[in-house]
This record gives sequence, C-alpha cells and structure tokens, in this order.
Amino acid sequence: MSNRNKLIAIVVVSFLAILVTKNINPKSTNNITINGIQIDRTPYLGLVNQMFGESVDSNKTCDCLLEAYYDIIQHDSSKLEAFRKSSLFIIDSVTSNSVHAAFARCVLSNIRDTAYKLKFSGTFMQVFLQELKSELKNYPEFKGFNADTIANCISSKLDGNITIKEYYKEDTLTTSKFKPIFRHCIFEEKERLGKMQ
Repeated sequence: MSNRNKLIAIVVVSFLAILVTKNINPKSTNNITINGIQIDRTPYLGLVNQMFGESVDSNKTCDCLLEAYYDIIQHDSSKLEAFRKSSLFIIDSVTSNSVHAAFARCVLSNIRDTAYKLKFSGTFMQVFLQELKSELKNYPEFKGFNADTIANCISSKLDGNITIKEYYKEDTLTTSKFKPIFRHCIFEEKERLGKMQ
C-alpha cells in the first residue's frame, strides 16, 4: 500500500470510527436513495462537518461517498445487506483500498476552502495516532525511537497546519513540508532520550 493510501486509510478509519461511536437518529428524514436503499445521511453529514468544517460541501461529499461505497459492495450480498439494514460501512482487506480511494476522491472533488487546515481532535485524533504509529514502523529513520512520542509530536505539528489537499497528496509523508516536522520530532526524541541516560 502506498503512503498516500495509508494516509487515506487513516482518514477513512477515523471517519468510520467516529461514525460507530455516534448515535444514529432513527427519526431522521435526511435520506438519500441509492438503487432503492434508503440511507440516513445525518451521521455522515455530522462527521464530515466535524472533520472538515465548512471547507467541503458535506452533502455532495456524503452522497459521493455513499454512492461509491454502494458501487464497491453491490455484488457482495452480505455487505450489501448490512448496508441496507444499518447504512454502516464494512471495510475489509478486499474493499479497503477502493473505499480509501473513493473517500479521497469525494473529499477532494467537493472542497470549498482550499486553505482550510485540518484539526485533529477526539476519536479522529486517537485513530490517527494509532495508524500513524503503525505507519512509522515502515520508515527506517524512526526505528529505535518511541513510536508514541514521535507520533504525538508529529500529530501536534500537523494539527491545524495541513490542508486537505496536502493531506491527500501522493506520498505525503515524504514531501518537503513534512520532512522538517519529522526531523524536528526525531531531534526532540533524541534530546529526551539523552536526558534520560
């Protein structure tokens, strides 16, 4: 999986983790119909707004994502039935890359404010940190350092300092904007470790 797909995975997993933790209002009338399936958009709209504020068109982003997910699972009867019953996504190794790509495409195609900086908080932050720690294991420059400390440092530096387009850029972790952040966090960790010895 490429770095871009891994970062997309972080956002999609975060999006879905937040969704699962929220209550779905069964009386909501904010539905979309996809091939005869009524889907309540309310939780998706709330989460897109929570993640991206007014920087994306929430209605179009949610509709795009729900339609894309339907296209991905339409030939899998068990996932289709779960989607029909609860409107929840089931992401596994078979659908993961497709869903991640669809999520990125839907968000990027509906950006209203290209200067909006992503805010990391709550469940989104927890899942992001977990995925980032896992991702850091693939980079030799982070070996031998405390993954928790490095991930916390990186996320604190990215919080409010990365646009949606930058986040979804191919190989985000290797771009010139992020290399200084990584060097800074490694330097801080080296200093911390030196003080402990």
